[in-house]
Amino acid sequence: FEVYSRPRGEADSNWMLHARGVIETVDDPTPIEESGVTVESLKRRLESIPAADLYNEFESLDLRLGPAFQAVEALWSGLNEALGELVLPTALSPQLAGEPIHPVLLDACTQVTGAIGWGGRKRLTDKDNTLYLPFQYDRVALFKPVPSRFFCHAQLRPHARAASETGVFDLQLYDEADELLGH
Repeated sequence: FEVYSRPRGEADSNWMLHARGVIETVDDPTPIEESGVTVESLKRRLESIPAADLYNEFESLDLRLGPAFQAVEALWSGLNEALGELVLPTALSPQLAGEPIHPVLLDACTQVTGAIGWGGRKRLTDKDNTLYLPFQYDRVALFKPVPSRFFCHAQLRPHARAASETGVFDLQLYDEADELLGH
């Protein structure tokens, strides 16, 4: 697959390639390991943050996400982790059928990483007002199709430094029954 864009309203401009990847099925997927993590235990451990604050912060940094890309319905934050309850916007629901994960939902998982360490007060940016955006997904493994409502637990990898130019995050996707959907 490939992801392209061009400036809005400039139909004559060239398309710019942003990402390229390969999607393949695995006949014998890695067995699902029980992590012992429950969504409720994460909610209790983390601080609740209004999801609207996440999008307001993005907006203040000139990252404007339209309603179709605002799939984070609820958000909880901790020092090195965050949890988001994600819901595919109703207008996109017909596109979910037969897909392992809708691209808007994968993007929303990435948005959850922006709340790590926020705690409802700290900005999502560093001291230079820089917003960090993803440029690579190392691996996405899904054990079953992702539903229109699920939870994404994002964790900053322990070796990632706060002063680094890049952050490395792990994402775990859970359904409402705490079953691991993928990582």
